[in-house]
Amino acid sequence: MWPFDLAALPPIGMGCMRLSTAPDRDEACAIGVLHAALDAGITVLDTAAAYGWDANDAGHNERLIASALATWNGDRGFTRPTRERRSPRACGRSPR
Repeated sequence: MWPFDLAALPPIGMGCMRLSTAPDRDEACAIGVLHAALDAGITVLDTAAAYGWDANDAGHNERLIASALATWNGDRGFTRPTRERRSPRACGRSPR
């Protein structure tokens, strides 16, 4: 049984792919964007292990979001994986 009520998710979230796939990506700027989104009340950040320049850069987006969350001064929440069958496998491959 899925442990979360997905209908309770907010209607607006932030897609984070481009923060890691843009040819001219700027990590300091991206962290600033994430902090601003969190300060504005965004509580859903859409990410994936594949978000990066190429296979050698896989996991960049997850690491970027982890850095932003570690340096953000706002209220802390919790994560909600969105695909039950993939979550354990994805968590095992995610950067720590």
